[in-house]
Amino acid sequence: MNKTLTLAVLTLTLLMPAIPMKNDLIIAGEASEDKYVRAVGDQFMFRGEVWKVKGFNYYPRDHPWRRMWTEWDPYAIDQELGLAESLNVNVVRTFIHWDTFGEERINPILVNRMGQFLELADKHGMKVIYTLFDFIDWEVIDETNNWKAITHLQGIIPHYKDDPRILAWDIQNEPDISWMICEEQGYEWCNEKAWLEFLENTANAIRSIDGKHLVTIGLFSPDHISKVEPFVDFISFHHYEDPQQLERTISDIQELTGKPIVLEEIGLHTWINRPGDPHNEYDQRRYLEESLKIIKRRDIAGLLFWTLIDYPVGVTFEEVETHNNHMGVFRTDYTWKPSASIIRTFSFQ
Repeated sequence: MNKTLTLAVLTLTLLMPAIPMKNDLIIAGEASEDKYVRAVGDQFMFRGEVWKVKGFNYYPRDHPWRRMWTEWDPYAIDQELGLAESLNVNVVRTFIHWDTFGEERINPILVNRMGQFLELADKHGMKVIYTLFDFIDWEVIDETNNWKAITHLQGIIPHYKDDPRILAWDIQNEPDISWMICEEQGYEWCNEKAWLEFLENTANAIRSIDGKHLVTIGLFSPDHISKVEPFVDFISFHHYEDPQQLERTISDIQELTGKPIVLEEIGLHTWINRPGDPHNEYDQRRYLEESLKIIKRRDIAGLLFWTLIDYPVGVTFEEVETHNNHMGVFRTDYTWKPSASIIRTFSFQ
């Protein structure tokens, strides 16, 4: 292809909006407010009924983290979401990486891949939570650099602001870990106060573009929930501790808020050779079985387990073997671990 034609094609590609998917169109006679999940009191409502989240966190087995988007493999994703469908789940959560997507200069190819992922999830009966700003540069948290984050959002949110296949925008994964590290290192420009201002600013920016989807923040520690509760639509927290602690944690959160509560990450690894902390597949089964009983008893709005499939050693961002290679409820050969049957049969009813 000659240089002139190549330049013309590239220019057209950059100017093209994200490809609209079939569910972007309003079906005749369908009330628009019935297309989206709403937060009503401490539960989600969808089409006039209480709608519980039963889902999972996801990266493809062979291309996790940033590589999900750069080494795009829709055929593998389709197969793996099919495995997830066998567990009777209705939500999948995945991550939008700050630098991979181009920082403030959004890569339109990756934005379109977000639409392809929505199409695949919808095929298997799942709504999507997109977690934004993963692995963000800390300098962006400084108030003088927040504009970069806003520009980043403006390159993504408008394409999917009317897409009912999205459940929620999760502003960031575990920002409280980042601000604690910042403070330990003495960086005032990314301390807790600066980070909370950043989160509130970006929540407001999302809502200025998209008034239809829910907004949340996936916190590592429930101790920080009160700090973000005023500007999220539902509470998301992570738990990898003892199940009995989970009961107390949920009770404390329910005392704090009347909004829906989602346990956004929970799981136990099955790495039997992990130094100082070995677990096997039956430990994972017992852990999830006990935790799910608590979740049902406390009647929270939902949960997402971490994660769907084990990762082969060497493919994650850590490159060496860690517990993250062994968190799945499916093994690397796609066979079921004992915990998968616990997830499959779990119901809030």
